[in-house]
Amino acid sequence: MWIFQTWMLESLDREASRLGVTRQSIIKIWLAERLEQVASGK
Repeated sequence: MWIFQTWMLESLDREASRLGVTRQSIIKIWLAERLEQVASGK
């Protein structure tokens, strides 16, 4: 089981707040960006 460290959650929350989205949304955004990078071979 994956347990998120406190610093990870705080970092996610700061970035989500900066962008005006929820923690769940920032995770989805980052996953989509990463999958696009993988698909384009970067």
